[in-house]
Amino acid sequence: LDKMVTQWSTADVVGMEEMFVTEMKTEEPDLYEALLVNRNAHWVPQIEHMLQGSGTTFIAVGAGHLIGPDSVIAMLAARGVMAERVQ
Repeated sequence: LDKMVTQWSTADVVGMEEMFVTEMKTEEPDLYEALLVNRNAHWVPQIEHMLQGSGTTFIAVGAGHLIGPDSVIAMLAARGVMAERVQ
């Protein structure tokens, strides 16, 4: 957990991707699909709907959902929605 916190707080996206994405995708592909890919795909339309209103929308998810090619950010970007990490 300490390693994950350090990676997140220092914006070590490469380290986080190795920990969350590469390891899980290789060692537990079914778990990766269920916990990250499927959940992210389910959330993206809901997030798009929330963003249709006026003003600012804040959405918080676990760090693993924000990195890699199957991330919420990547899925939103594929739909033309810009998202950014804030400190």
